[in-house]
Parts: sequence; structure tokens; C-alpha cells
Amino acid sequence: MPAPTAPAPAAPERGGLILGGPPPAAPSLPGGKGSPPPAGPARPSLREQIAGLGSGLTGDLAGSAKRTVSLDSQEEQFVDYLGRLKRRVQRVWEYPEEAIRHGIGGELLMVFTLNEAGSLTYIRLVQSSGYPILDEEALRAVKLAAPFEPFPPEMGREALNIRASFHYNLPRRFRRN
Repeated sequence: MPAPTAPAPAAPERGGLILGGPPPAAPSLPGGKGSPPPAGPARPSLREQIAGLGSGLTGDLAGSAKRTVSLDSQEEQFVDYLGRLKRRVQRVWEYPEEAIRHGIGGELLMVFTLNEAGSLTYIRLVQSSGYPILDEEALRAVKLAAPFEPFPPEMGREALNIRASFHYNLPRRFRRN
């Protein structure tokens, strides 16, 4: 469901999957507008380290950019690019069969960083869904969809953090009681 202030309608739900920006109160990555500076270097969790294995991606905050935007940002310079990026991730993102069989649903929040060439340089699970199978599929989808298009001139040349929320919603008949 779109936020009341968002002028654009939400993307249609695809097989119980909704990809968008996090709600306004969602945790932020250091470096985003209004965020306090990090207290010290954050060490990635074991889950984050495992998610980055073999991907060539960094798992620490040193890989993040100065600016962070929501995947659903309505800022003019980002709208078109983020819309294409979102569609690209949605094409490869799937609802794990095992999760459907067990009636598992949930929501997670991640941050990933792209450089000006569109390469994925950093990915981090900020808030887990509570189910590794769902978290791993969302991380896999972003990694598989990369690399993305290079930034258009209006976005600038600096790397960009993108906050995205992944919603796995099962029809009522498949949910656990």
C-alpha cells in the first residue's frame, strides 16, 4: 500500500512479493540525511558475512556511500533510475517454495550500494525477516540483478546507498496459524 504522501501508486503485487522503500521510521544507514555519524566501525554479523561470501562484495560500513535514498524515492533525479532498478530486481526475486509450503511470510530491510557504473559494491541486511530463507532470497535477487545501469548524469558520480524493503505476503490459505 503506498504511503499517503507518495504521489505514485505502488507496484502491483507479484505472487505475494512487494518490493519498495522502507517506511519512514525504518532504521537508516550512517551517512543518510539526518543520520548521526557512526560511533565506530561496525562489524558485519555472521549472516551478513555469509551472504557476501563469494560475491566479491564488502561487508563493512567502509563500502557504503555518503548518500542514502529509499528505493521509492520521489526525488526527480532518482525516480526513473530507481524504477528500472526495482523492475530488474523483481524479475529475478522469487518466493521460496519451502517458505510457501511452511506458510512463512515476513518483511526485511536491506541497504545496498552502487557505484556510478551501476556495480553493486556493498550489501547489508539491516533488519531480518526472522527467516533466513527469505533474507537469503532477497540478498540473492539483488546480487543476481546486478550490475545495474550506469547512473545518468543527473544522479551525479558519487556512489549511492539504496534502502529497500522486501515483503513476502502469503494468501491467507497458505499462512501458518
